[in-house]
Order: sequence, then C-alpha cells, then structure tokens
Amino acid sequence: MNLPARDQALQHMVAALRPGAWLLVEDFDLWTWGRTYPPCELIAQVAKSLQNVLELGGVDCSYGLKLAPTLAAAGLTNVQAEGYLPLMQFGTPSIEVPVLLLEYLRERLIEKGLVTQDDLDRAIATMRQPSSTVCYPPLIVAAWGQKT
Repeated sequence: MNLPARDQALQHMVAALRPGAWLLVEDFDLWTWGRTYPPCELIAQVAKSLQNVLELGGVDCSYGLKLAPTLAAAGLTNVQAEGYLPLMQFGTPSIEVPVLLLEYLRERLIEKGLVTQDDLDRAIATMRQPSSTVCYPPLIVAAWGQKT
C-alpha cells in the first residue's frame, strides 16, 4: 500500500518464482478503521482524515482488498485470500497502534486542514480512556497464489 509501484513489485515477485512455488503477501485495508461501537463521530472523522492524508501521500488505503485480484492478474493460480479483523477496546494496549500512528502523522493532518489540533487531541484522549467502546482496526489481508 505504501510503495509507489506496488503492482510492479508484485510482478517482480511473481517473475522470481519457480513453477509450483507459492507467493504469500499481506497488506492492510484501512477503510475499516474508525468504526466504533457505540458509534463515535469524532473517531470516525479523525480516521477519515488519516486515510485522506495517507492517500495524499500516495498510499492506496484499500490495497489489501486488491491483493487477490492483483495476484491473479499477475498469472498466479489457486489464488485465495483471507482477512483478519480483531476488535480493539479503548483504553487497552492494543489501541496504542492507531494512537501512535495519529501522533506520528499529527503535523501532516493539521497542516492539510483535515483535522484540528483540538479534535485530534480529544480523539487520542478518548481512545486512551478505558471504556467498553470497541473499534475495528485496519483489516489485515493475506493473499496467496501459485505459479504454474
């Protein structure tokens, strides 16, 4: 999702395979992140801002979902894929992964006008506050195929 020439990189990996060999690749689909229960509009807004700033930087936030079709288009057979989507609870150690990403991208998010400093601070505080609120992280997609 981060590589500018991601499809070409997969083509090179496929070309390097011997007949009968398998290729396994994993990537994310970020569009699941930010959905919470109970719903929280602030977190949804900040998650959308994060996706937008990443896309402005050339990231394909839905590349994980494109892995299986891309492997098939590259000539692999027996292509399959699966996703992994564990729930995260606010105020637990697992929530620190998206929080740290928000902190890392803080300046870019604010510079681009996608979120205010106050909203970002409130979102991070909300996520770190122990509660029964759960949210989806990015979907982790694994796809594999075989060279014939």
